[in-house]
Amino acid sequence: MLSRIHYLVCLLFAVCALAAKPLGKQVCGASCYYTLSKAKFASDNTTEQTLCTHPLRVTSTYLCIWEHCEEQEIAPGIDWWASTCKKSSKVVNLKSYESATANVTQAYINSLPTVDQGQKAIVDAVSMPSESNWNQVHRSVLTYWTNIVYHQKLRWIPYAYWGLVLFLGTVSHAIASIPVKRSNQPVRKNNAAAKIKGWFHRNLMMAPTFSYHHHQPLGWFIVPLRLQSMVIAGYIITQIFMLAFHYPVFSNNFYYKTITGQVCRILGDRLGIFMTAELPLLFLFAGRSNIFIYLTGWSYRTFSIFHRWIALILTLEGVIHGIVFSAYYVNEQGWDGYHEELSSDPTFLYGLLMVISLGISAAFAIGPIRNRIYEFFKATHISLTAVFIAALFYHIKDQFKGMYKVWVWACVGLWAGDHVLRLLRVLVMNYKTFLGQGSLAMASYSEETGMIRLQVKPSINSSRQTPGTYYFVYFPGMRFWETHPFTLAGRSRQIEDVSTYNSSSDQPSDKEKGTQSPRVTELNSEQGDTHMTFMIRPRDGMTQRLRDKLVSKGESGPLRVRVFLEGPYGTPARLDHFDDILFIAGGSGITTVLPYLRMFFEDQASQTPPSVHLAWAVRDEGFVRDVLANDLRATEGSALAASKLSMEFYITSGASGTSTPTPVSKETGNAISDTRFKRMRPDIHSMIDNFVNQSQGRAAVFVCGPAEIADTTRQAVIRQTRKVHVDVELFEEMFVW
Repeated sequence: MLSRIHYLVCLLFAVCALAAKPLGKQVCGASCYYTLSKAKFASDNTTEQTLCTHPLRVTSTYLCIWEHCEEQEIAPGIDWWASTCKKSSKVVNLKSYESATANVTQAYINSLPTVDQGQKAIVDAVSMPSESNWNQVHRSVLTYWTNIVYHQKLRWIPYAYWGLVLFLGTVSHAIASIPVKRSNQPVRKNNAAAKIKGWFHRNLMMAPTFSYHHHQPLGWFIVPLRLQSMVIAGYIITQIFMLAFHYPVFSNNFYYKTITGQVCRILGDRLGIFMTAELPLLFLFAGRSNIFIYLTGWSYRTFSIFHRWIALILTLEGVIHGIVFSAYYVNEQGWDGYHEELSSDPTFLYGLLMVISLGISAAFAIGPIRNRIYEFFKATHISLTAVFIAALFYHIKDQFKGMYKVWVWACVGLWAGDHVLRLLRVLVMNYKTFLGQGSLAMASYSEETGMIRLQVKPSINSSRQTPGTYYFVYFPGMRFWETHPFTLAGRSRQIEDVSTYNSSSDQPSDKEKGTQSPRVTELNSEQGDTHMTFMIRPRDGMTQRLRDKLVSKGESGPLRVRVFLEGPYGTPARLDHFDDILFIAGGSGITTVLPYLRMFFEDQASQTPPSVHLAWAVRDEGFVRDVLANDLRATEGSALAASKLSMEFYITSGASGTSTPTPVSKETGNAISDTRFKRMRPDIHSMIDNFVNQSQGRAAVFVCGPAEIADTTRQAVIRQTRKVHVDVELFEEMFVW
């Protein structure tokens, strides 16, 4: 509900921006003002009259309005004139106009002298603009304002474009969410519809733009999927078309000296209006609470890709905007005039600050840089965003009387709203802790598994777990501002506050064999389980510091730590209507797979589960045995697991290839068959070929793991869908921060 209100408020901002467009009825009054603005009216030698309060000029402008403007144009024109001339409302107002024109006749107007643009003679009487003067200025003013209105109408095209993209994504997700009964029948179709669907799915939905890289960087860049690239290319083409056409230029324009100056000004104005109007999209796609993640079913990673490309396009447009405006001033005023504008008008400096902050943010967002210095990237990204917003506000606050500031507030609303929703999630999930009633989390680290097992008792919990959900975890005692997403592995009873996994209490015989009896922590989905369990692979930064702290704890047992959760986030993959499912997990990616296994074999006991095969590539055997003893114990013990669930574990530590599997030594007294353990790297292509060939219905492949495994799985599925069996779908879950 809060998320909906948040975006309705931002929609209101956009409506306000549309309502703020300049009125065409002002054009006539503005034309009269400008036709007489360059004329030199005689002074009364007692008071120096300003451009807006000189009696002869004011009266002449009133008479021009009487002569040339329609009744409905008079009041808007005078209002514009009064707002343009500061502190002149006592002289320039509708009442003064009515008084000045009360007894005016056409004959009197015809008898007045005329004024031309640029004439040097001093005007010492009430005068009218000549016909040529009026035609030149009115055409210039009308063209200028018409072009501004054109720009402001055109700026809604990107919103229409992304609205169409999101609408199609929402419809597709809604169709995919319709319950489908499993057929248990072969789906080897060769009809035209199946071939078209297979081609579309293979070549657009699953395929990277080129090569087979998607999650693995290709050089310094992440390659989007082909359909994502088509969306991005469509947005770029839309931008180019909006900038390429409609440049109404003509000679003797009142505002500009040259045709080149007119083109530069139109292009510069258009870029500025487009960039300002499209900025909310940048903030919308970057938000964790983006409602379209749930409507379309797309991952946060997909919206992050769109966010980055929009930022790159805006950066490029910002650079062009600055170059074009510089060319405009040089062309119209020369280098000296350009230097004077730079030194006297802070608008240029704020614009330069915007481009620099946006450019640095985009540079730090490049994959290798972001991954290498992620915490620094996150801090600078937030700081530079604040600098950008502040510079944008001051850059446009005086443009068209501040009418574009509404877009700044829309960006602030989206950014602040997203962070407010994050804060609310934290408060709701941890309110007992803030009230002093919560319990500390329990963290333990095992050298055998290489994993941190974290058990958290949140203030609000559920007896069921939705697959695909993840949480951001905060450790207030260790740099509280650092947070990372972790998949919820399951729910469990709390482990005892005793020695760690690798303590001296472990069986010596197991240590001699290189295996270790895992400590059972009773992790399952039974009612009454109140602790959320996360399994975390220590890397750099926050998780490494937590591991070091646990290791330094020595043999005194698991460590109690204060933890805050933010979530849940994520949407589940629709796997329930497939007949055969292959899960491919790499390392800690097993945490994403576990909730789906529970959903099939524990939560839906009354419904026959699909045939499931799990292939898990993991570095350490101890991690597998720990998960089997804790997280998969209830799943393996379910009634249909023996006939519907098969598992293979690939121990990659010390493995040199995929051709010669080496059996893992059998653990004494362990009923689990060691034939499932293979000391080798998995041959993913052969695995997927065998899985699809043996499938008797709709088949799905789900992968979560390192980038190399995910890209290899994608490549193997694409190759398989080129064969007879076209109904194979790929699902993946990969985090992007």
